[in-house]
Amino acid sequence: LENTLRDELPPWELFLDSFMELSYKNSEKSRRLLKYILSKIDQYYRDTDEEIIDFSNVNIEHILPRNPKSWGLTKSQIKTYVNKLGNLTLLSTKINSKLQNKPISEKIEILKESNLPITKELVRTLEYNNLKWTEHEIMERQKQMARLAYEKIWKF
Repeated sequence: LENTLRDELPPWELFLDSFMELSYKNSEKSRRLLKYILSKIDQYYRDTDEEIIDFSNVNIEHILPRNPKSWGLTKSQIKTYVNKLGNLTLLSTKINSKLQNKPISEKIEILKESNLPITKELVRTLEYNNLKWTEHEIMERQKQMARLAYEKIWKF
């Protein structure tokens, strides 16, 4: 089975191209797929193999909000990348409800409350980038997620 699956894995370039197209769409199918991918990345960052995420109590959060007025941006300026996987993380519904469209300087303090490893890793990235979160950082994170998925998570 392992050899069969390995043979079915696409070359890195093809995988990367497809992965870079992943983005949030307002459909249940899309949300389920993104939650699954984000949860597998979260699981990779955990110290244990057990799956701990309760999908009924977790939301997909846009770091750069879809309504970016408080960030000094317009919807038309961000439309090509705001829904990209690299701009998303998982949060408990309780923490997510506090975030709304807050500016990044306020948002990061709330993100720090999360106990999900994927969000902790995102906080480290944001702090490393001095809270800079633009199209470049979003697409770089998505590329890093693709490499992690290809080389570590779904490696056979």
